[in-house]
Amino acid sequence: MEKIVILLGVIILVLSVGVFAGSNDITKDIVDFVENKGISVSDSNISEVNFSDLPSGVDIEKIENSSVVIYEVDYGARPLFVVSSGSKKVVPSVPEYRYRSLLNFGFNGKMSSSGFLNMGDVEGGIEKGYVMMRSGSISGISSILNVVDGKEMEDIEVRIYKDGKIIGLRNGLSADKEGSFVDYDSLSEGIVKFDAGDVISVYVNFGDGVSVADVVTVLEIVS
Repeated sequence: MEKIVILLGVIILVLSVGVFAGSNDITKDIVDFVENKGISVSDSNISEVNFSDLPSGVDIEKIENSSVVIYEVDYGARPLFVVSSGSKKVVPSVPEYRYRSLLNFGFNGKMSSSGFLNMGDVEGGIEKGYVMMRSGSISGISSILNVVDGKEMEDIEVRIYKDGKIIGLRNGLSADKEGSFVDYDSLSEGIVKFDAGDVISVYVNFGDGVSVADVVTVLEIVS
């Protein structure tokens, strides 16, 4: 039995599958398999996927068996992909779609001391922020603000809090002069993780003698 690692969307499947005798057998087996799953299809609804022109959401990371064949079953809004190879066994896989969202934080006006950013008209806090509805990860942060009072070599940090604790991803800006400052950072999915129910808030930290205004911070999340 061969093992094949295939990435469909973001799902990694390890499949133990075998080989069909010929194209007619493949078509019949695929049709029978799909119809046994309760999906009504005809031969014209099933097409073999060209490896050089994979559909959006299907990415093959590694194949150790050249006899692998992928079929796309067109039966609705979301396609079903059937992977076959080896003995007369087929394995269905529906790609899992990941969603990117933006969490907006800000402060309208002047901040003369460090503090949490607001969410719209709601004041933020160490226990007040966006509540995550499903598990995922933070994949980016961007900030823009105006320094209205600054002193030489004073740094400003825009920090992310999860359930009242600081996490590693943050923006750093220099406040050595007055004016508008921008910073942004991104990272791969799955590094800065959160769970459903976690509270995400944002804090701006700066020292005495500094004031900032019109702060906007955006977090990108993947869930």
